[in-house]
Amino acid sequence: MKNYLIYLLIGGIFLSCNTKPKTSSQPKDIPPTGYTPLVMKPVSRADTAIDVNVDAMENNYAFYDIIVADTGTNYQQLQRQMLVLKDKLQVDIDSMGRYYDSKQKKIILPKTDSDEIYAGEYFPRRIVSSTLSIEYLKQYKKDANQQTLAIISGIFDDAKSADSALSAAKKYNANAFKVNAKLYVGCMH
Repeated sequence: MKNYLIYLLIGGIFLSCNTKPKTSSQPKDIPPTGYTPLVMKPVSRADTAIDVNVDAMENNYAFYDIIVADTGTNYQQLQRQMLVLKDKLQVDIDSMGRYYDSKQKKIILPKTDSDEIYAGEYFPRRIVSSTLSIEYLKQYKKDANQQTLAIISGIFDDAKSADSALSAAKKYNANAFKVNAKLYVGCMH
């Protein structure tokens, strides 16, 4: 019975992560062609090769090397520095659609963003890439001040790529550094 409840919990989490509702031209009370009803039955360990336990939730985290090209509290100043770095490092900027709202004094997604939960709020960068962005340093370095902003010049899952990116960033700013961070990579809805 315990395993059955764990499967239901994990299944519910995966289903809640679907950010785009499926649409159908058929009325909701008529099942689509080829529909096979789902029959739930208790599952024992003998029925599956998957070893599920509560610690499996730890799989929603990953350790990444984050390259911080510079930090500060003035978004506009960091943005100018980031534009210079873009040209010097020959890398793209990925703001993920976010911008700095001077009234709220924070980085946010547009209030009209399709993500109803994070529209008008900060959504952190947490995917491996070698693009530039401005983030809250606290996302990657837990002892950082809440308002400290950082130019991130990459999130890497291998040390060699991270060290190469750090060397490149240090050519243009001696204060660049690397942070090894445990990031939540699971569903944020």
